Amino acid sequence: MTRSPLPLAAPASGAVVLVGALLLRMPVAYAIAAGLVPVAALLVRGAHCAPAQDGPPIPGRQHADGEGGRRELDRLAWSLSGAGGAVSEEALRLLRPVAEQRLRRVGVDLARPDGAQRARELLGERAWATLTCPGGTLPRVRDLEHTVSALEALVPPGPGPVPPAAAPGSRT
Repeated sequence: MTRSPLPLAAPASGAVVLVGALLLRMPVAYAIAAGLVPVAALLVRGAHCAPAQDGPPIPGRQHADGEGGRRELDRLAWSLSGAGGAVSEEALRLLRPVAEQRLRRVGVDLARPDGAQRARELLGERAWATLTCPGGTLPRVRDLEHTVSALEALVPPGPGPVPPAAAPGSRT
């Protein structure tokens, strides 16, 4: 392994500055301080540029949350607070795939030529404008709530979970 020449250059450059300051009749305390500046600068630079020690890599963060997990909900909640009362682009990025999925469930494919027109008819002009943001204007929270309601109305929720049947002879 080769050593960097910076640790040797640091005291030498400090000595040169110290001697130069003393030759210019600078007070000794100031000359010493001036001589320490290049030493400190070179040592900091050497420490900053030093190669990393071999060791185990630091693992990245693992997000165990699935769909609807705590981090997802937190991210969604923060995305609702954009500038000037409008929702952020992040909220729309989270809502658009849900809208596409809901529309597919009722037979509307946005990839087809008539898909956008059919979606506009089903959702209504306000909800469609919220999803597409015409003119680059971000919608307000009320518009987002209206769009979520329109999407929920497309595919009404099914019956809730069926409770397990009671065992014969047991009391409930």
